[in-house]
Amino acid sequence: GAGGLPGASATLPPPPTGSSRMADPVAAKAAAKKRSWKEKSIYDYRPPANDRDQVDLSAHLIEREVSTVVTEVTTQTDSFAERPETPPYVPKKTGVDISTQMTADDQPFQFDREVKPLLEVLVHKTR
Repeated sequence: GAGGLPGASATLPPPPTGSSRMADPVAAKAAAKKRSWKEKSIYDYRPPANDRDQVDLSAHLIEREVSTVVTEVTTQTDSFAERPETPPYVPKKTGVDISTQMTADDQPFQFDREVKPLLEVLVHKTR
């Protein structure tokens, strides 16, 4: 394992012994880089080649001419009679008209008697 780290499943090469160590640090870096290049990585995935057959879609991409059938049909109808003139609108009468008419003597509102108290209140409050 790789020191017991979670998710680390790659195996590392054994550490070199003291006698086989390279003395040059630049050469050691190059050798380590060369080794890591050859090791597989999960990012080295290449999608498989496209093995599907090519499908001709031109029949579906071109609008087809659709012919419509036109049929002529003749009919026989009666001629229309002239419409009579519409009479003027007169609303229906409701209630009794003669009892609602009033003379000057029988008015329900007498101005002098009804307004005098209101005017007195207004005049006295504004003084």
